[in-house]
Formats: sequence, structure tokens, C-alpha cells
Amino acid sequence: MEDIRIPVTVGSITFKNPFYVASGPTTKSLKQLIRIEETGWAAASIKLSIDPAPYINRKPRYDLFEDRNALAFTTEKRLTGDEGAALIREAKKHLKELILFANITYAGDEGTEGWVKMAKKFEAAGADVIELNMCCPNMSYNVSLTSAGTECSVRQTGASLGQQGEVVAEIVRAIKKEISIPLFVKLTPEGGKIAEISKILHEAGADAVSGTGNRMGIPVLDLDHPEKAVYHLQEEVSMSCHCGAWLKPLAQRDTYEIRKLCGEDIKIAATGGIRDWKDAVEMILCGADLLGICSETLISGYDIVRPMIKGLHEYMTRHGYKSVTDFRGLIIPKMKTAQEVTLHDGYAKVMQPRLSGPCKVACPYHVPAQAYVQSVGRGDFKTAYDIITEKGLLQGACAYLCPSPCEDACVRGEYGSPVRIRELKKYVLDKGEKEGWAPAFEREASNGRKVAVVGGSASGIEAAFRLSKAGYEVSLFEKEDRIGGIISSLANVGLAPAGLTERLAKGLEHTGVKILLNHEYGSIVSADELLKQGYEAVVLAFGEEERAALHHSVPGAESVISSKLLLKEPGRAKGLRIAILGDGLPALYAAYAALYEGSEHVYLAGRFNKKQRAVQKLLDKLPGNFSIIEGMTLKAVKAADGKVDSIELYGNNGIVSEIPCSAVYAVMKEKAPERKGGPIFIARSGVAGGLNLIAAAAEGYRLACEVDNLLRGENGVLVPEGGLVPARRQEVLKRRGVLPYEGRLEEKPITSDEEAINEGKRCLGCGCGEGCQLCKTICAEFAPAITKRDEIYIKPEDCVACGMCFNRCPNGNIEMVDTGIIE
Repeated sequence: MEDIRIPVTVGSITFKNPFYVASGPTTKSLKQLIRIEETGWAAASIKLSIDPAPYINRKPRYDLFEDRNALAFTTEKRLTGDEGAALIREAKKHLKELILFANITYAGDEGTEGWVKMAKKFEAAGADVIELNMCCPNMSYNVSLTSAGTECSVRQTGASLGQQGEVVAEIVRAIKKEISIPLFVKLTPEGGKIAEISKILHEAGADAVSGTGNRMGIPVLDLDHPEKAVYHLQEEVSMSCHCGAWLKPLAQRDTYEIRKLCGEDIKIAATGGIRDWKDAVEMILCGADLLGICSETLISGYDIVRPMIKGLHEYMTRHGYKSVTDFRGLIIPKMKTAQEVTLHDGYAKVMQPRLSGPCKVACPYHVPAQAYVQSVGRGDFKTAYDIITEKGLLQGACAYLCPSPCEDACVRGEYGSPVRIRELKKYVLDKGEKEGWAPAFEREASNGRKVAVVGGSASGIEAAFRLSKAGYEVSLFEKEDRIGGIISSLANVGLAPAGLTERLAKGLEHTGVKILLNHEYGSIVSADELLKQGYEAVVLAFGEEERAALHHSVPGAESVISSKLLLKEPGRAKGLRIAILGDGLPALYAAYAALYEGSEHVYLAGRFNKKQRAVQKLLDKLPGNFSIIEGMTLKAVKAADGKVDSIELYGNNGIVSEIPCSAVYAVMKEKAPERKGGPIFIARSGVAGGLNLIAAAAEGYRLACEVDNLLRGENGVLVPEGGLVPARRQEVLKRRGVLPYEGRLEEKPITSDEEAINEGKRCLGCGCGEGCQLCKTICAEFAPAITKRDEIYIKPEDCVACGMCFNRCPNGNIEMVDTGIIE
């Protein structure tokens, strides 16, 4: 690393940079001191040396308490005076420029004279600085606060002595007369007079003062065995020295108060909670000249100083500072009391009201999955039922047939299995039916306008339902003898409950929709005729299969028929070996129907993403013999006398496979009917048929919104979905911490309230609204509220702009709005 110099002069010594390793367990040996110099530190204060032999001197026991961001220890080994002096002498033989402090305490009976003799001994040994330890709390257990036994309390050393300014000043004056090297005094903040005592000692001749990087306190307690230590290899509970990051604000205050009271002349070596260059800059801004670091070297090692030096140097360069003195204590004159600070009026505001869980964003219809799952987790099944049924008539079918993109997007899946959202929906809707709950939708007052919907597939059902609910007089025209399309076919083969189609029809009629069956578009009804009959808009919610899905150059292509026939005509593949060409759920639905009705074997030639939950679940339940052939394309269909014998498939590697089968089916593309103008609204190609049920529902709602906008404009009541912003997955994972990896949980029905609640509690509450609600939970003024179902809003009139929600929002989705200075 480049040898960056940031010189700081104290007394007769110039430090190459402000950083030194403060006295502690990482400065007690020659190897440590050599490593400290190698890594770039300017100085090191050796481990506390005591004359006579230390009266508390036991092997250390450390612990890291994350609940308070602290390193703590209960006992600590120290050096005798002779051991400390010997370390200084030996280190001087090996070190090139590392400045050495002798951190000393005299604990004998000679009083001031004993301190003087000890200081002279260390100067003679080669110490560059004498540092009087008037701070160490666990030497005397702060006898002014608590008693720790006769032997300890009678000895006025460490923090006990450091609170007695005039006594320490006498020691300082006596030592300064006898030594020629700088004298530092490390003081205790106990008693609250560190600034006043610093002033006394500065006037007595001390070259620098500093605070300590630890405080005595009670450690974490084992709640089941509070009398036992939480430390490894220690039995009883004991007082502990706490140091580390938690101390920084207090250490900054100590530094600030010393600088403010004592002025520019005093030199301050600040310690406490410094972990990086930013902490270092803050401490200098509070008044520090030198920066002592101890606990972080124990936690992270000596190498932490390299980025600290680099970061401090770059900060100084950016701001044009030539030396530490240029910005030392910069905040001293800027610091105001609470009475003096300028306050601005304002309020907290949600920046993205529709910041949502990935589950809701991934859903084409934006069903608020997080909202109803959270409600279930709280045991509030009625609210969950209302949230689900508010999203339309097709939610009951979606509980069985939705491809569940919400589960594919669920962040909980990062730990094994996503929340079983579809099963929860199914359980809530079944519970609602048993309890006799009414769906959470009401019809608007009639607006006197007529709309025709052609096509009783999923998109047509949703369009008709939404328009009728919005007050329109709606007629639904269906070419078959019942509505439902693919929903009805899948119910016939056991993938959805029997009678589902009938329930959909009843739901539509209950909402006011008039259903006309056996009305095929083109032969019985047409858009132009409907418009002439008084309908102000026509929605064409059906698709037409496009046989061009197969290339005409494939020999025998005319023998390939639509896979939908396997759903519409149950039993046509019974006892046969068939091939199905196509990808994903459409091909799997056809395969399921064929196998359900007794097909001997089904060959699936297509692509199937097993990471998609719906694909994997359907593969798991295919009821018979099937084979999946991936990466191959149809080469030819072989037939004789009009009957299919086999198909040939070829792959990119040139391999050709022949598959014996009696029939070939393919997933045909679906195109929208041609539009001829006028107030006619057409479902987009590939959506109306309902193979992706939730996408079809979303398409139906989109069509209804377009009709409403055309016919009623600003007075319309249907608002297009959109504007959702997903919560960031990594931020969700970060704030949740490490959760146990569950593996892939068994996919099975939820059968009890308890099971449903436990499953709901697995939701991580990624987004705003019904999800996180932390702002709503903590606000003492009750300003946040859930609005528009699953959106969060903060009422400005109730907000006092305290900033707690701004500080705590795990999604970073709250800003503070400034409305001006308070008079």
C-alpha cells in the first residue's frame, strides 16, 4: 500500500498518521507490535502495566453481544511493570518508526512518588510516550458506583482515581518534572466530569488527554439460568467491560466536551467505537487529534488501518484539507441545543404507494396475494375472503387452475418452498362458502348503458362481470351450451371441482349479466348486428385457433389436430398412444385430460420449465404413463390409409427418433378475430382462451376498463391496473436475516385453520400496504392507514414529522416533505 502520510504533532513527537492501537489485548507482545508497524499504524499503546503486580490479572473471556453491538469481556491479563518495560526494550530493537506508549498504573503504597518512579522506568526502557491509565473500569470496579470486594475497593486506581482531578493533577505535575517525553492521561467519563478534569490536567502540564473505549455494565443474561455466565468457559455471572461500535456517540460527546471546554491548545487522543475512516472523520470533527482503536483490532484484525488511512486521506483531498487541524473540531461552534435548533414543518409521505410484494407484481391481474396471506397469518379469514373476492368472479377457478406466478416470485422460496398461496386461496374460499360469507362486491347503480360480450371464456366472464358490476346492462353470448371454455373442460377431468362452471354462471346472473348460450359469433351474432340492436360497445372475448402453428412443409402436417380437442371431447384418446406437440401448461393440460380418460401412453414433445411451480405440480399429478421428449422438433407424421402410425422427431445434434403413436395433437396458436372498426373491443391474441387463467382474467378487466373509459370518460369507475413497483428481493432478504432452509415442502391441501395460519405466517411481508405495515405499527400519532386495499397512505394532517417511519421503513419508501420553517 502507498505510504500515505497525514502527520499529527503532539508535544515533541510527530505521528505519521492519526491512528494508533490503543492499549489492550492486541498490544501485549513483540509479535503484535511488529505486525502493527507492518500494517501502517503510527503508534501503539502497550498493554496496561501495573506496579506492583496486578491484583486482578486473569485470562480473558470475550463475547460479542449483537443485541447491543458490543464486544465485552469479564477478565483480562495485564503486565507487571517489569514485563512492560522489558517489552518496550525488546520492541525498540526491532521496530523502525512505530511510536510506543507505555500505558501504566501505579497501585502500590508510595502514592505520587510511586507513579514518578514507574514513569521514569518506562522512559529509560525506551518508551516514546507515557500514558497514565486513569480510566480502566474493571481494575477497581468503579468503586464510586458499586462495591467489588475489599481488596479492589481500597485501591484508588483506574476509573476511581481518574475522577479525582486534583489528585491526578498532582501526579501529572510530579511526573512532568522528571521525564522529557510527552505525558498523556487516559481518563474515565464516569462521574460526568471528563472535560473539567481534562482542563485541570492540561493546566497541570499533560501533553494530551483521552477518554476510554469501554464502560462497565451488565452482560447479556441467560434468562433460563441468570446466575450463570454467557461467556464460554466461565461459570458465574459477572460485571463486564463493554466496548465497540455502541460506544461511538458517547466517545464523540466526550471528545466534543473536552474540546469545547479546553479550547484549541489541548491535544486529544480520542478512543471509542472507531471502525472505519468515516468514524475517524467524525471523531476529528468532534475535536480529536489522534485516534485510538482497540476493540476493532480484536474483532477484525490490524489490517483495518489501511482503508482507514486511505479513506481519511481521500476525504481530506476532496475537501481541500491539508492537515487534520484544518477540520478538527469543526462542529464545535455549530452544535446547538434543542432550544436553539431550527425546525421545519412537514410530514412523512409514501413515495411509492403501490410498492408491492413480488407475488402481487408477478400476477398479471395483480391479485394482492400478500394482503390475503398476511390476513390469514393473523387468523383474520374474513378479511382474507374479502380481499380475494374483491378481485372478481374467477378467483374460485384460479384457486385450482391458476399457473401461480405469485408462488414463482415468492421471496420465501429462496429458503426452500414459497408460501402455498394458491392452497391458502382455496382454503379461504371454501371456508367462506361454509360460513355463508357474501363475496365482497356490490353492483353500482345502473347507468342505463348496454354492452355485449361475445365469448364465455375466462376473459369474457371477467369482462362481463366487471362491466355489470360497474352499472352496465351486460349480455354474454356463448357459442357452446355452457360458459367457461377451458375451465369447464378442466373441471370435467378432475383438475377443478365439479359444478365450477355452474357457480360461475350463477355469479354472473347474480350480478345482473344476461347469459345467452348457443350463440356462435358470425352465424347467429355479429358485432355490427349487436351495435344495431342498441349495444353501445361490443367485447369480443374469444380467440380463433391458427393452424399455421405447424409449418406446412412438414410431411403429414394435415394429420395434426388441436390439443384442445382432448379437453373438449373426453375419451377420444382412450386406449391410444398419442403424441402432443407444445410447451408448458397448455400441453400438460391436454396430456392430463388424455391420461385421465385412459390414454395408454402420452409422448410430450416440448419444453417444460420445472422451476415454474404450476408446471412441476401438474407433472407430479399426471395420472398415467407419459414420456417427455425435450429439444426435438417434428420432422414428419407417418400415416397409412388416413391413420397415423408414428412421428419422426429430430434434434439439433442430427439424431432422428421415431415415436409410434395413433394420433398427433399440437398446441395451436390463438389469434384474435379481425377488427373492422367501431366501438368494438377485442381480447389480445393468445389470452382469451383461458389456458393461462389469471392472464385471461386480467385481459377481461382490461377490456372492461377500455369500454368504461370510452362510454363514460372521466365518470368511469373502472381503473386500469398498473403502476406497481416490486419490493427489492435482496433488501427483503437482508432485513429478514438468515432463515432456516426448509427444503421443498410437500405440496398438499390445507385442511385446518391452524395449518392455514401457520402457512400465512411464513409470508415475509415484502411490500407496503397489507404486507409490511411497520410504519402503521410504530406511529404514535396513528397517521399511516391502509387505503384502496393493500396500499399505504400517511395522513399529513395527523403526522408530526418525527421521522420514525422514515428511519425504520425497510423498503426505503418514505420521504420527509418540507413545508417551511416553523415560526
